[in-house]
Amino acid sequence: MTSNSITLKNIVAVDVLLHSAIEHQLQMDFSVASELYEQVLTIQADHPEALKLRAAIAVELQDYEKALNLFDSDVLRRSDCPSVFNNRGISLMRTGKLHEAVDNFNQAIQHQKNYASAYSNRGIAERELRRIDAALESYNRAIDLSPDFADPYFNRGVLLEELDYPELAFHDYETAIQKEPGFIDALFNAGNLLYKKRQFRAALNFYDTVIAHNARHDKALYNAGLRQPE
Repeated sequence: MTSNSITLKNIVAVDVLLHSAIEHQLQMDFSVASELYEQVLTIQADHPEALKLRAAIAVELQDYEKALNLFDSDVLRRSDCPSVFNNRGISLMRTGKLHEAVDNFNQAIQHQKNYASAYSNRGIAERELRRIDAALESYNRAIDLSPDFADPYFNRGVLLEELDYPELAFHDYETAIQKEPGFIDALFNAGNLLYKKRQFRAALNFYDTVIAHNARHDKALYNAGLRQPE
């Protein structure tokens, strides 16, 4: 919608479509929300909110190339919105561009000092770069900023498990589950640690909880089938 094509009809249409798209996005109805954002962008190709939220949906759906294409728009390139940097960082990280991802997480944190999610995500990228101390520092900072946020506990647990500290890792997985009882990855990893210790019945409890949340979780179904009596 250029300055020569602004009409009251277009302004109203964009407002209605955007409001409806946000409602569907909040309800996790990403398909409908995406279609509505696309309609907004058909009317106004440089609408910053529609671009930002459409890109966020692409990240949620793990369509990282689509997300990066949207983030590469001139409008979002000029944005100083912390969530834009964070979501761009996630997309870069998931496409193997780890150093660029860290740079974007740093920019998110620069614009919002208490951005726990950006710290947690930066920790993942640092871990994949094998910057162990930096990763731990990022996870610890995320936990300090948001003690009830499950993700950094889980992410720190993954790193501690890789470093062969299973007890510390299990504690972090348990804490993540306390904060978010349906945290499937944390439940599964906790079960695996118990299985390795031959605590089969306790492991089975975790696998069964995973399956209760996701009956098609192949790995949990397989591991549950491998259980042995204690």
